[in-house]
Amino acid sequence: SIDKESASYQRIDELCRIYNVPLLDFTSDEELCKGELFCDILHLNPKGAEALTLKTCAEIKNYLNN
Repeated sequence: SIDKESASYQRIDELCRIYNVPLLDFTSDEELCKGELFCDILHLNPKGAEALTLKTCAEIKNYLNN
């Protein structure tokens, strides 16, 4: 889980707002947080990487179309 109160997260959030860049946070996404998509507690396996890539591309496409 991401510590949204941390200085680094706060700075990233600030920069995204300044430059009008969406901050994509999938840490609570039920589809992407399944244990079967990870090879260990921090790293996605190939199936997880593919799922994250598809989700990220869909979010970017949606952002660009709006």
